[in-house]
Amino acid sequence: MESVTALESVSKESKKPIFMSLNGKAHSEEAKNLQNDLVGIVHRKLAKKYKPTKKLTNAVGAMLADLLRAEAMDPPRRCFRTKDAVTFNRQGDEVPGFPTIGYHPFIDAFNGLLATGYIDIIPGERPSAKEGTTAPATELWATPKLIDLAALYGVFLADYERHFISKPRPSQVARPVILKAGSKRKGWDKVSGASMRLDKADLRVMALSAQVQRLNAYFATVNIGNAKHEGFARIFNLGDTTGAGLDKGGRLYSIGGGYQSMDKKKRPFITLNGSRTVEIDISGSHLTILHALAGKPLPVGDPYAGVGFNRDVIKIWVAQTLGHDKFHRGWSPDNNKRYRKDDSSRSLGKDYPIKAVHEAVCAAFPLIVGWEDSKIRWGELQYIESEALLDTLTKLAFEYNIPALPVHDSIIVAVEHHEIAKRVFSECFESKIGCLPTLKSKQLQ
Repeated sequence: MESVTALESVSKESKKPIFMSLNGKAHSEEAKNLQNDLVGIVHRKLAKKYKPTKKLTNAVGAMLADLLRAEAMDPPRRCFRTKDAVTFNRQGDEVPGFPTIGYHPFIDAFNGLLATGYIDIIPGERPSAKEGTTAPATELWATPKLIDLAALYGVFLADYERHFISKPRPSQVARPVILKAGSKRKGWDKVSGASMRLDKADLRVMALSAQVQRLNAYFATVNIGNAKHEGFARIFNLGDTTGAGLDKGGRLYSIGGGYQSMDKKKRPFITLNGSRTVEIDISGSHLTILHALAGKPLPVGDPYAGVGFNRDVIKIWVAQTLGHDKFHRGWSPDNNKRYRKDDSSRSLGKDYPIKAVHEAVCAAFPLIVGWEDSKIRWGELQYIESEALLDTLTKLAFEYNIPALPVHDSIIVAVEHHEIAKRVFSECFESKIGCLPTLKSKQLQ
């Protein structure tokens, strides 16, 4: 039997909560038995006079599906959900075989799970569906108590896909374009910015939404095997500091995390329309774009190789630096944790003093010396990158009928489409940035 200890929740340390969509339900007998037991526990705790209703059962099951899905991600995540009543049981959400979750059953399930210690929470708020107001938006996650109870019923995180199923992928999503405020930093920790209101009648918002929805309609018919995907949303950033210009960030995200948040060890088994897949990645995407914008394009080749240190360490330094507006005096705790993952005795700071790495990178890329005074920041770099990715996906889908799943600065395509996809990716990148990218292909299966 799988170790319960190995499945303990660490979600409270996660920094990127996923939306609690309430689109899943228990599928296996083990998961259904777990759900029914939880319903009884919750009902008794709420001291309701009537018997447990089907609506409460559905709400508990949908929450359970989301909570354990978040825990099964790598790294484990929290969920978040607004308690804005108008976001529940919406018209158009109905899918045969999948219940829609109403506001009151959700609140009962939420309160019962919290009171019995099966979830933990951090209260918060986000913009409400009502103009100019906010609504409670709590972050919540499964406690070790819930993980242990699930294990008693034979429901293990490593086998999540067998126990829960989700609604079929939609051809349209409610919010194809999202604008977020800038993130706030507390030391090394980053608190994600809240969603901001967009004018759906704005011509640019309408055009961007149409692009995303066109891709959603296309992917609704694509058979994505061994991975979850509930539709795309394009997320822009820094809306509170730059206005709603929608020109910072702009990456396509799989709603709820999906295949982009799955365990990297499982990603090699993704299939597209039954075919094995390959991932095509841009080497040093932001570094390449930065140099192109300065009129000093990098030569084709791995930009991280030959800098004087392990290429992965150079890659970490570049990502840490270009994601900030200052040079760091030390390695971030997250980067050090990743470095020690395979050997806890190692120390990134001791093995690779950051000052020495800094000097090596600046010697190899003199443009980096002036980074602190640069007018270009990560938001612009990511936006240009996202435009090249979006052009690539659109051209592959609608000119070649080739589905390509984006993973930020890479795409996943069927093996038989590898050469065409690589050529289109290179052409679209060059069209947007003005130089050829260095692409590398990694066999995923």
